[in-house]
Amino acid sequence: ENTNSGTCALATLLSVVCLKPLDSGQAEAVDRTGLTLDVVSLGFLLLQLRIFKSAYFLHVQNHLNLFAKFADNGVRLMNKLLAERLDAQQKNEKEVLDDIRARVE
Repeated sequence: ENTNSGTCALATLLSVVCLKPLDSGQAEAVDRTGLTLDVVSLGFLLLQLRIFKSAYFLHVQNHLNLFAKFADNGVRLMNKLLAERLDAQQKNEKEVLDDIRARVE
């Protein structure tokens, strides 16, 4: 009785189905939810692995990475053009102010 209880506790700890003997010599499953959830979790993990290793997913991932890289390059180019326009405008304003100061003197 004591060894059966320890074995059943070990089986429960490892999420293995522990069978409880009945009076007539048959056995019934005590708790199957742990094993069922383990099987469902394993199936879900295998499905994720299959999806994330598929050629289509890798293609989409590469496409999104390239899109992010191009977007970053576009922002840098726009900032550079904006800085050039701002410098040109400031230079133009300085020339106008210098011209007005020269006329006033």
